[in-house]
Amino acid sequence: MLDWLTIIFLLLLGLIFLVGEVFFLPGVTIMGIIGAIFSGAGIYLSYSYFGSEVGNIVLMLTVIANAGAFFYSLKSGVWQKFALKKSIKSKVNEDDPIYILNEGDVGTAKTTLRPVGDAEISGARFEVTSSKGLIDVGKPIKVVKIEGRKIFVEEIKSLEN
Repeated sequence: MLDWLTIIFLLLLGLIFLVGEVFFLPGVTIMGIIGAIFSGAGIYLSYSYFGSEVGNIVLMLTVIANAGAFFYSLKSGVWQKFALKKSIKSKVNEDDPIYILNEGDVGTAKTTLRPVGDAEISGARFEVTSSKGLIDVGKPIKVVKIEGRKIFVEEIKSLEN
């Protein structure tokens, strides 16, 4: 009787550790290894105590129990806890004023550009970078290049340019 209790205990412990590996600590292989060792020990003891006929039955039942636990987990929706159910539908702020800027737009330096400062272009305030040295406050500027969110400007020497 004690032989059967030992075998059943080892097999259940192996199943618990294998299920724990899959559900609670995925990727931490130590629980899976411990579960496989316990299951293997239970199967080995069934062969050594009761012979190959009983050992084969225990092996088959262990494989069926482990596969059944795995397939039950798939059907029961346990895996849904590991996946995101919502998708992000937000977009980049398309109303951001930087998207209305084009090369050649003109504006006014609101701070001294050394080479970075603030400017008002198309009615909105932006942080800009002077591509040719210092630009004083109040000077007219022109957008010469836009790289992502970085705006490069030059001073307009005369408004005819």
